[in-house]
Amino acid sequence: MTHDVPPYTTDLIQGTGLIHETIILAPLYEPYMIERQLLDRVMAEDLLSTATRTRAGHIVRYFFRRYVKPDPAIPGYLARLRQNGVSIDDLSQIMFIYTARANSILADFVVQDYHEQVRKGHEGMDILATRTFVERVVAEGKTSRAWSHTTMRSLGQHLTATLIDFRLMNLAKNFLPFFMRDLTANYLLHELHFRGIPDHDLTDAPEWALFGLGRYDVLRIMERLANQSHFIYQSSGELVRISWQYPTMNDCLSGIIRPN
Repeated sequence: MTHDVPPYTTDLIQGTGLIHETIILAPLYEPYMIERQLLDRVMAEDLLSTATRTRAGHIVRYFFRRYVKPDPAIPGYLARLRQNGVSIDDLSQIMFIYTARANSILADFVVQDYHEQVRKGHEGMDILATRTFVERVVAEGKTSRAWSHTTMRSLGQHLTATLIDFRLMNLAKNFLPFFMRDLTANYLLHELHFRGIPDHDLTDAPEWALFGLGRYDVLRIMERLANQSHFIYQSSGELVRISWQYPTMNDCLSGIIRPN
């Protein structure tokens, strides 16, 4: 769903939202650490409590795929936000973005099916919706190889579980109010900027669609954040120009967590 679209995988079967686990692992990660080093520490200190080494290994692997592989600085960003009192609800929205980037099947389901059902006024999701989506993308040849019926059924179930973890729906599969928080939007704008996305392309970044937002929704968010003194924003027709106030992502985090 993002700028470099990964192929569909079955990773969600062994790692859904992993919100609690990410909060534990983020402050433990150190630059240049490899998976085995982090796993060894997790097991030595029993940091994931009842997890076997095999299960802990899966968790560490998907932590690396979501947060370390794209940019080794990300775990530090998450740890700093949490250590400075950012709520789990706020932090989980940022985790949702990274999880969707690493799992394009999640991103595409949310954008193509979930928000479409919400827009139509449905109160919840059909029990077979995620499985049907998985079967459809396999039939359309969007996976590197065919998946078994058992794999498709399991992935559909874990796709649903991921949506529940990130509070897009509840256990009864009823839709929950799901709006992008200002902290999430501020973080995403700056993260995209420091990744080198030009100002005029920011509103078209695919991550906004994860929250059901279009270009004009994003422009309104930019204006609101500018009024909170996070940056200076100008828009004229299709032209968007931003004077950035924070020279680094860590400076942005300082701005995000400062008292109002």
